[in-house]
Amino acid sequence: MRFRADGGLLGLIWLLGMIKRKDRLVHARLMAATGLTFVDPVLARLLPDISGMNNQFVTFAVVDIILVGRI
Repeated sequence: MRFRADGGLLGLIWLLGMIKRKDRLVHARLMAATGLTFVDPVLARLLPDISGMNNQFVTFAVVDIILVGRI
């Protein structure tokens, strides 16, 4: 079920980026957001299973840190 949600989010953001491609700043932001959809699944596969620590919390925290840094 998670794959469908990430795929739908990627598709929606990509479609909005294509629609807004004439506005360079909005287009650039939307295309950067498409890259953020890949961070969570990639980190979930790369992080080792650490007992007592939820990998989902770590992957969401990394995405949030990237967003705050971009803001």
